[in-house]
Amino acid sequence: MAPILLAFVLALQSPSAPPRDRESVDAAAASTGILRGRVVDAQSGQPIKSAIVSVWLDQGRNRVAALTDPEGRWELRGLPLGELVPTAEKPGYVIDVVQAGRTISLTESRPARDVDLKLARGAVLSGRIVDDSGDAVAGIQVMALRQVSTSSGARFLPHGGGSTTDDRGEYRIFGLEPGEYVLAAQRMDRVRLQQPRNAPRVSEVQTYYPGTSNLHEAQRFSIADSAEFGDLTFALQLQRSATVTGRIVTSSGPITHGHLNVTATDQDGLDFGGGGHNVAPDGRFHVDAVPEGSHQLDAWVETNDGTNEVGQLLVTVAESDLSEVVIRTFGPTILRGRVVVDPPGTPLPTRIRVHAHSFGPGMQMTRDEPARVGSDGTFELKAFRSPVRVNAILEEGWFTKAVRWKGQFVGRGGISFSTGESVAGVEVVIGRATSRITGTATGITRRTAIDEDDEGTVLIFRSTTRHEAGFDVVAKAPIRDGRFSIGPLTAGDYQVIAVAGFEQSWLGEPSRMDSLRVQAIDVTLGDDETKVLSLKWAGTP
Repeated sequence: MAPILLAFVLALQSPSAPPRDRESVDAAAASTGILRGRVVDAQSGQPIKSAIVSVWLDQGRNRVAALTDPEGRWELRGLPLGELVPTAEKPGYVIDVVQAGRTISLTESRPARDVDLKLARGAVLSGRIVDDSGDAVAGIQVMALRQVSTSSGARFLPHGGGSTTDDRGEYRIFGLEPGEYVLAAQRMDRVRLQQPRNAPRVSEVQTYYPGTSNLHEAQRFSIADSAEFGDLTFALQLQRSATVTGRIVTSSGPITHGHLNVTATDQDGLDFGGGGHNVAPDGRFHVDAVPEGSHQLDAWVETNDGTNEVGQLLVTVAESDLSEVVIRTFGPTILRGRVVVDPPGTPLPTRIRVHAHSFGPGMQMTRDEPARVGSDGTFELKAFRSPVRVNAILEEGWFTKAVRWKGQFVGRGGISFSTGESVAGVEVVIGRATSRITGTATGITRRTAIDEDDEGTVLIFRSTTRHEAGFDVVAKAPIRDGRFSIGPLTAGDYQVIAVAGFEQSWLGEPSRMDSLRVQAIDVTLGDDETKVLSLKWAGTP
């Protein structure tokens, strides 16, 4: 056995002890917690062998895991007391949506718990890829694109590993989570097809089922657990294309290496197979089979002195080749600012960094890195593209309260700047979280509960997300014995609601979150304040 594989196997804890040994095991581990149980198929109830069950500890820094035996049994020992989230995984399966994010409470009075976890067979999409004559095409990458919510709205992004067609043109994508998908296929090595003289030059382009090059005309699949869609056969589409050639001109010297991405701007910035074109040391690039339409060229290069530069250019491809295209690249813009503590007079935390995150089409090529903060709170950040979102990376108990620039709060649109513009005066406001929201929650019944641990979940929103640097939900906690406690929190205005059957996937559904916020109650927290609430269950949205 290879050393790396052996180390992984040894890291997995053994399944639970035989029944006759359990009492002694529990007594020996009374000061710490034990989780044990079975992993079963969500539909058949049959045990699942060789699934990995794990728990993340120390705020996600460490992971303990166990492998299930032939009966689906597993056990994790030496766990800290508190709220833990066990998860199970196995290729081809997905976590049961009802159990995603489920917390289990280990206490001094009850340090050992039996927990059965369910995995559902992932959905399957399968079929064939053919050419315009109906013949099978091998070596085509097929991807399932899942609809997700992003800062710029709903988008379809690649999900899972996809599949490559075999010699019969067949593909099979498995292990898909519930959601809404479209199917896309594309030849990875784009080539222009030879055509008769005077005929339009064409190439095979990214094609969506049932056979269109337009994402907005693609058929959508609403997928549930274990669903199978077969015989999804479609033909790669041919489209007029051209060759785009040119050079990259840097601002700081010769290029050592670089890459160029080509993205169709009328496809929601999506082109899963169009990137990775190499740039020669003299800055020249050559891209074949670029379909007609509008495209964004995103370049990233590294120069002799180690400087990273990026640049972009919009081009329109028609029937003729584009030559001598020039993309000018520039180094990062420096953002200067200061971290301040609210209320004033509070010392800065000992460990703090500031990060500027560029976002938008083509931003996957940027390399924004966190910056250290000086003892006086000052920082300098490198940002390659506009706009950027700035936030502080803080130790536990601290939160980013707001970001200001030019005297204005910075919302989700981030800080926008022009190339070469000096960006100074960025202010990152942080605060010590010293407040809490506690209380009681009533109204949930056994009929609506997932299991004995599910008495509901309390969600806390910011009353306004205009200044919020993260997700709408800033905190959540399970209800135990009719009570809940959430903190530490920063002073501010919040909305609080108790719900049953909470699923982690809700966080990615804006309409569901909006419906909850309408029912939530408003709460204002001061510094060092604990608010005690009496909540009534709002039901399942």
